[in-house]
Amino acid sequence: MRVNAGIAARFAAGNGSTYLDKLSESDGYHLRLPNTRGGAADGVIINSGGGLVGGDRVAFDLGVGPGADVRITTVAAERVYRSLAPVSEVDVAIRVAAGGRLEWLPQETILFSGARVERRLEADIARDSVLLLADAVVFGRAASGERMGQGLLRDVRRIRRDGRLIFADKSRLDGDVGGLLARSAVAAGARAIALVHYVAPDAEARLQPVREMLRCARSAAGASAWDGMLTVRLLAHAGEDLRADVACLVEHLTGRTAPRVWEVSPDQGRRGT
Repeated sequence: MRVNAGIAARFAAGNGSTYLDKLSESDGYHLRLPNTRGGAADGVIINSGGGLVGGDRVAFDLGVGPGADVRITTVAAERVYRSLAPVSEVDVAIRVAAGGRLEWLPQETILFSGARVERRLEADIARDSVLLLADAVVFGRAASGERMGQGLLRDVRRIRRDGRLIFADKSRLDGDVGGLLARSAVAAGARAIALVHYVAPDAEARLQPVREMLRCARSAAGASAWDGMLTVRLLAHAGEDLRADVACLVEHLTGRTAPRVWEVSPDQGRRGT
């Protein structure tokens, strides 16, 4: 059996608060909103199926209406298990209307050796909206001493503002993924990577403060900004170091603590702030 699962959610604003307007859930994926932050909405995605196997398809369709303020994370890291041939697929579609804000902050994706997955993200936002995306991938199960061997990770990411493409990126690790990561021009032996985007009217003004903050990072990191967008890439040898650095970056950019379910210690989460 293969899963064809996902969540479609629409958020709206009214009377000084953000609320869930429409929701569709399927095949073991659920969205819960345990907390409200002064008019904003915090959502947590739960996957009761326990991970992805070859051939599974998951889609997230998120819409944020005018003036709505939403943060969505996941209750745990997503695991992609070994596949003999079929590829798992994950699609994320995001739309943020004028004056809206979305923080899409899933916990890291852990690829077991032999995992095969294709991921696509398409974001369409208004010029005066705010979008924060944080995506992390850990290769192999560190707790089991597993080295990432054969596998496939193919990522496609596009961000549009007012219909104009402002960011497009394609990456592919295919074959001996562990060997590719060991190359100095790829990851220099790092086994955890992250990509963070902050798209907002003040994004370019945040570049220098972010670079100052990243001097304290345990990960190798670089930041750049252009056309109203700030992008940070991080490489780490340990998943916990990467998580702490991403949490610190999220807190720096938002002025809010990282999601509770990330389980980042207070000392880790405050480094560099």
